[in-house]
Amino acid sequence: MNQKILERETDDENSQSEEIVSDVPTENIVESTADIQETHEESSEKVSYAGILEIPSIHLKRGFVSKGSSQNKVSRNITILKESSMPDAENGNFILAAHSGTAAISYFKNLEKVKVGDLVYVTYRGKKYTYQIDHQYRVPKTGELNIYRDRSKRTITLITCASDNDVEQVVMIGYNTSVE
Repeated sequence: MNQKILERETDDENSQSEEIVSDVPTENIVESTADIQETHEESSEKVSYAGILEIPSIHLKRGFVSKGSSQNKVSRNITILKESSMPDAENGNFILAAHSGTAAISYFKNLEKVKVGDLVYVTYRGKKYTYQIDHQYRVPKTGELNIYRDRSKRTITLITCASDNDVEQVVMIGYNTSVE
């Protein structure tokens, strides 16, 4: 199934301008990661992570693979959507998706517990990017997803299915506050 992501510029939740439309497959929704690997139970394939996502408020610390990896799919990992910028892109949008629910691969099962103001850390290419959650919202699962963000800021977008129904997705937007 493909999903369209509509990215809209916003200074606040009510203002909108420029729109970007791109097809994104929904199934492909550390100091050094060179030696971070994991073996998946369903295969003997080793996974090398490109970076680490950490959300302390929900006790999540998990690696993510590169966009081009065969392991970059929600059935295996936290997924970098293909239209995503990487964390080091100036004013880019790092877009991650993962399952909610109760399965072993439900890495975002507690994402809805993240609150505005909570911090999210991404370690990538030897740098630690700190983001602060600015706003969150739900959208219907219609095959389209609107991302409301200030395009003049480096952003992280986290996406998962709603835990209380099968017809909505949860979207969280955070802005970069520091790079170490």
